[in-house]
Amino acid sequence: MNQQNRNKIGIFGGTHEGRLLAEFCQDNDIDFAVSVATAYGEQLLEDTAIFRDNRQTGRMNAQEMAHWIRQEQITDVVDATHPFAQAVSLEIRSACTITQVNYLRLLREASNTEAFPLSWTSSFKEAAAQLRHELLQHPEKKALLTVGSKEIACFAAEKTLLPRIFVRVLPSIEAIKACQEAGFRGKQIIAMQGPFSSELNKALIHTIQASYLVTKESGKAGGFEEKIKAAHECGCKVIAVQRPEEPEKGQSLEEIKQWLTGKKHTAIHRKNTVKHQREFVLLGIGTGNTGQITWDGIQALIRADALLGAARMVESTKTICRQLSAGEKNRLFHLDFHLERKQECITYQKEEMLSWLADHPEIMYPVILFSGDTGFYSGAKGIDELLKARFPSASLRRLPGISSLSYFAAKIGRPWEKAEVISLHGREETLDWSFSDKKERFFLLDGEERLYQICQSLLKNGRENATLWAGENLSYPTEKITCGTPEKLLNLPFGKLLVAWVSPGEIKDRE
Repeated sequence: MNQQNRNKIGIFGGTHEGRLLAEFCQDNDIDFAVSVATAYGEQLLEDTAIFRDNRQTGRMNAQEMAHWIRQEQITDVVDATHPFAQAVSLEIRSACTITQVNYLRLLREASNTEAFPLSWTSSFKEAAAQLRHELLQHPEKKALLTVGSKEIACFAAEKTLLPRIFVRVLPSIEAIKACQEAGFRGKQIIAMQGPFSSELNKALIHTIQASYLVTKESGKAGGFEEKIKAAHECGCKVIAVQRPEEPEKGQSLEEIKQWLTGKKHTAIHRKNTVKHQREFVLLGIGTGNTGQITWDGIQALIRADALLGAARMVESTKTICRQLSAGEKNRLFHLDFHLERKQECITYQKEEMLSWLADHPEIMYPVILFSGDTGFYSGAKGIDELLKARFPSASLRRLPGISSLSYFAAKIGRPWEKAEVISLHGREETLDWSFSDKKERFFLLDGEERLYQICQSLLKNGRENATLWAGENLSYPTEKITCGTPEKLLNLPFGKLLVAWVSPGEIKDRE
């Protein structure tokens, strides 16, 4: 069976629903693999008799998830992680974008708690603040936390209150360690695997003599309704953290089961797996700044296992990746590019790039970097044919960037659809400096001497009133744009990374 006819489900999450979905796939001969974050999650899977080679254990970021998806030949991903694991879901969606596989969100069924009075909060910090206020007002009262080990630290900020707070967490080394690091000790830590019945919840509340229960809206599978009911019957006040809003519509467990049945995923033995095709990307990175690279280019960089290009191109791209990885204010760009795992080939010589790629057959997704746009006076010219000839079985993509022409024209506010484009970068051109056609011209230059030549030619041909714009280090922090007459620019110092724009007539606002 070929790759196109093969379907395989990838399930993320050691949740109750994730385990039920894995059992459903196994019982219905549906090819699948499971990823869980912790060894405890793996232990729970063992109870369902899921084979060891069908699962992966350990926390992963988007890049690592993408690697696992490709390695397992997964075609559809089901995100069955906890409703509060938003950061993990974000990484899963990014991995699906990288690998271009189908993403489905398995939504946990909500509990019916309308009959019970609750004090709702929108965050764990808000819940912690409310509990702190209650405990300070009532020195004799105690509290039970069932919010999970990842969130307990914010409840331990007020150390004087710790002796009156008990926590119930999963019986894992990781969870117990988190409790101890937060300051909880001995009998304050209750390590049990849920969900629990109302009776067991009531017994625990009575034993602790808790007056407050702090929990999160974990839905039916998380035993939320049983906790609320038990607290109500014990006269225990409930402080509950609302479930975060999902960024997109999801499906219930039953809906995903029906979808799987209809899709008819077929189990395939490991021997039928197909090796991934090598893919080369020719990427235009624009003029150098973060904003000059396209979203397709960003995805290519996330996926890349090697960067090839001139030193300035590679370093510029790494700077872009670092900036985007640190973009905490914008969740869309809060991505991990794993630069330390990407190999590098520093050269601008095409044959050296091809030789390096031939010597590194393990590199599956190399990105070859070019400044500006790959179709505008670019070093990418001709490399397509060389790659196809040397690596005939590989696929090839060319991704554009923002050219210096379009960037500079936008900066100075000039339309460029009728402008003549001229490259004086390492070449000579015979030009009509009288500008008898009255066309505006854009020049690619290889240093300030070229700009001075333009100024001198204009003055010699009676164009002393012409308007020139000189652009240095476009899009970099040191960017500088100078506008003036040929005589003015002839007497100013400029750097090496230069472009110029010439209008044969005087522009009123040029100063």
